[in-house]
Amino acid sequence: TITGRYSINDRVEQRPGDNSARAFRVDFLEKDQNVALNHTHVFSSNVINDLRLGWNYDPQINAANFPEVPHVQFSVAGRGVSQYSQTFGFVFPLDFRLHSYQIYDALGITRGNHGIKIGAELRWFQENSEFAQFTKPLVTFEDILDFADDEVLSVQARVDPVTGRPSGTYRNFRLREFGLFIQDDWKLTPRLTLNLGLRYDNFGTLTDTKDRLSTLLFSSPSVVDARIAPVKQLYARDNNNFAPRFGFAWDPTGGAKWAVRGGTGLFYNRLWVNFTGNTRFNTPFSMPVTLNALTPGQNPRAAYRIPFEGDAGFARPLDSLGGSTALRPAGQTIATDLRAPYIWQWFLGVQRRLPGEWVAEASYLGTAGRKLLIRNEFNRVSGDRADGALDRVNRSFGSITHGYNAVSSIYNGLVTQLSKRFSRGYTVQATYTFSRSIDADSEPFGGGAGEQQGSMEVSNLRLDRGLSAFDATHRFAASFLYEVPLFRQAAAPVRSLLGGWQVGGIVSLQSGFPMTVVTSEDYNLDGTFLDRPNAVRALPRKIGDGPRAFLNGAFGERSTWSSQFLPAPPG
Repeated sequence: TITGRYSINDRVEQRPGDNSARAFRVDFLEKDQNVALNHTHVFSSNVINDLRLGWNYDPQINAANFPEVPHVQFSVAGRGVSQYSQTFGFVFPLDFRLHSYQIYDALGITRGNHGIKIGAELRWFQENSEFAQFTKPLVTFEDILDFADDEVLSVQARVDPVTGRPSGTYRNFRLREFGLFIQDDWKLTPRLTLNLGLRYDNFGTLTDTKDRLSTLLFSSPSVVDARIAPVKQLYARDNNNFAPRFGFAWDPTGGAKWAVRGGTGLFYNRLWVNFTGNTRFNTPFSMPVTLNALTPGQNPRAAYRIPFEGDAGFARPLDSLGGSTALRPAGQTIATDLRAPYIWQWFLGVQRRLPGEWVAEASYLGTAGRKLLIRNEFNRVSGDRADGALDRVNRSFGSITHGYNAVSSIYNGLVTQLSKRFSRGYTVQATYTFSRSIDADSEPFGGGAGEQQGSMEVSNLRLDRGLSAFDATHRFAASFLYEVPLFRQAAAPVRSLLGGWQVGGIVSLQSGFPMTVVTSEDYNLDGTFLDRPNAVRALPRKIGDGPRAFLNGAFGERSTWSSQFLPAPPG
């Protein structure tokens, strides 16, 4: 049997350019395409092969309708025209074109009481993308009068530090993955079935066809003498991702009224390109440079041209560490020993069939995450600002956001469910979950109320260990579907026209997500101004009844805050 499918989603969005000039709009283009082919071949009654081929194209293109118009702003408050021909800040134009190719083949063999499946999977990813940041220059004028007179205050642009010419972040990322698996559904007895399996995944390593990759390289355990330098590959292949799985299904009485199911297994996750691909912003390939009229020897007006062509005045020599003690460029780097994160999952459940097509279930589910990813500000140390200046550990760079494996997590959940299969004109299902999830960082890019990217202390992740940003202790969900009996017995034309009505409903209730209280202070003096205060007393588990409570002050009047929170001691 051969089957195929082709789908296309062609979409054009016209978005405002975030300014008062109506002519400046932004077209956002997407033309998702997908091709899937499947060939199922029956060799015999107990040998079947399943071959699948797939291609997916996912473009996201905002080409900027006016590429020659720079990003303009005024320094005088209240007189700014924030953007021309751009939207959502400084990162556009945007051009992402992702191609994914997949080959999957599995051979199924039934022999005696064994159902064996052996297979392999190959995946190729191609991302040709531009994530422009200051590729279009940011031009600042003191006010609208200087704008009319072309009196430029400053120009900031992403340039080649050697030539001063514009340099974007276009990359041709490539990634190749493969996986192998074998599993056996073994019906040991009429009442007991075992599932035994082993999977191997190799997620490869990210490369660029033109070798435009760089990351942080360490000469010692400290970041003080680390350098950002070009590399052929960002990280080495992780070759030991073997994931065993085991499961069982047991009928303890043989009467098909009880069922006990359980299992455990390892599951590896790939490293997504957004985590590793932000290295595109690193030196030595490009860096943002500002020319300011208030700085002696700099002439931004001479570099202000439409279209922008760069200028030798933007050129900045890099030091031996790939940075600059004068400019201190930022870095987004990843560890060269990065490994695939994984989870260990276990499950045990009991199911009981009740009279009237009702079924009751109770299950326990546990998940432990290991080598989970984090993005942390690495170039800092507690007490750095004690002398009033932010010196940084490595003085050739400003912020260095470093991605690496460091986080572990644990989840435990009890799930109960009562359901009725569709019969007698209706079906019902109700589920209640009691759970707890704990980690030190729930999302590498930050997520959850008050959760910052990375940790408060770069050298002590345990200070951030607590409830996950997505933790919901209680969750209840219920649904029903009822077939209205009207006109069920009527004549066929009437029944077809007026009968067949159904009424359904869904309800979902859950506990609120955790919230971390943060300030705009830097108590530990490391240069990060999002520190947590000390709690004077235990806070109630429930803070506010909705958005309005926070708008009105969920913690009460400002004068009472000192009875709940105190600043942490400096350093």
